[in-house]
Amino acid sequence: MSDKYRLELELAPHVDPEWASAFLIELRLQEVPGDRIGDALAEVEAHVAESGETAAEAFGDPAEYAKSLGLKARPTSGAALLGTMLSLVPFVLALDLVWDGAAALRAGKVCPIEVGQLTSVGLFGVVLVVFAVATGPTLRLIGRCRSAAGPVVGLVAVLIALPSFFWSVPVFTIPARWALLVGAAILLASAPVDYWTMSRLNDPVTPPLPGPGEPDDAAAAAREERRRRLQAWLFAAMFPLAGLMVAMVLLVAP
Repeated sequence: MSDKYRLELELAPHVDPEWASAFLIELRLQEVPGDRIGDALAEVEAHVAESGETAAEAFGDPAEYAKSLGLKARPTSGAALLGTMLSLVPFVLALDLVWDGAAALRAGKVCPIEVGQLTSVGLFGVVLVVFAVATGPTLRLIGRCRSAAGPVVGLVAVLIALPSFFWSVPVFTIPARWALLVGAAILLASAPVDYWTMSRLNDPVTPPLPGPGEPDDAAAAAREERRRRLQAWLFAAMFPLAGLMVAMVLLVAP
């Protein structure tokens, strides 16, 4: 449990971690800033530690209590999330170009762009837009139906991919070298774009600022910020580099 609820136990050690987790998730779904979430959880922690009551006894259902606080959402988080989701569409198209271009170049053929590929990319974009626009209701539904969430997501992924496998009618062809180069350029360009969009969404839950006379560990906060930035860069670069490595394998594999 300690790993699963590490953040909850760090910020509110006297609060039931499952209650705290549901409370944090609801505030996240409301797009409340991370520092305000930390303040709200700290108030719950202070009351529980002082009164001896459980959070459920004092505040009731965590989701309902989170809604009752009426905390303001970040004004840009929804737009940033939508931008992040939409950036995945050219990324998927670039993967198709790189992999098909590498295979076609090795075989000495042109690279066809097929109806099925374009249809799958379009369906993927539609699913991302729906998720970005209705993130809250979607995640709440997943939370209520966790056992069915995995199979449903897998079914959606299969339905999105099916056209690319069975609708192989060429729309046009391009030289394999150009397909590989354009796809690789999009993949490499996606890394800084993904880092920029993720940095706008990076809003960790933080404890309240120290009061007068309390220690202020600025060095630890700076180290944590550097760690988050490094993680964001590694995450942004991981998938483009993996795609290019697969393309290299396709070029040299016997």
